[in-house]
Amino acid sequence: MASASAGLSAGVTTAVEFSSRLDTLPPALVGNVTEYAELRFSAYFQTRILFWSKRWEKPFVARRVWQRSYEHRVLEQVSASQLCDTGKINVRDMLLPPTPAYLLPGNPLPFPPPIPNGVTAQLEVVVPAYPNALVGLKIQSSTGAEFTPTFAAIGPHPLGSLYHATFASELLGDTGTLQRARFFRDETVAGTQFRHLSNWIDVPRVGP
Repeated sequence: MASASAGLSAGVTTAVEFSSRLDTLPPALVGNVTEYAELRFSAYFQTRILFWSKRWEKPFVARRVWQRSYEHRVLEQVSASQLCDTGKINVRDMLLPPTPAYLLPGNPLPFPPPIPNGVTAQLEVVVPAYPNALVGLKIQSSTGAEFTPTFAAIGPHPLGSLYHATFASELLGDTGTLQRARFFRDETVAGTQFRHLSNWIDVPRVGP
């Protein structure tokens, strides 16, 4: 037994689209999410022979009746000059755990971020276990600031020695933003310049 039919069909489709791109000026990573509902009209032709059937369909109207888009942009937080120094050999031999905190007088326990101004900020750092690992060791923030903190030994670590680094929170720079920080130390060995580096971590700040 065989049969054939033709007609028009209509339907509503909902979907979510994801996309991302990298902008160069200014440098930024941009992500987009788009939700939409689409009304579609189609013409179809269908045949059937016993248990076999085949359907051909051709959309002739497709219209988005509802759409909403979201965009999130992550701007460059560290300039190219901060990421590397082409005049030095970069050596990543330090570890900066993502544990920024701040201290208040009379309270022995550190407080978690965001870190306000007017307090003592604290970072932890793991340095290699050799004698001069703290010589010239500084903190660099994403604002371009560079400063030397006060170090206090905590104890050994599988990757070297663990220290607390404390400093005035104002040295980090602007408040009310998400900043980044890392440790670095410059060294010259046999006429060759080296820059010892840690990883970057996020340092949430609070304030006007």
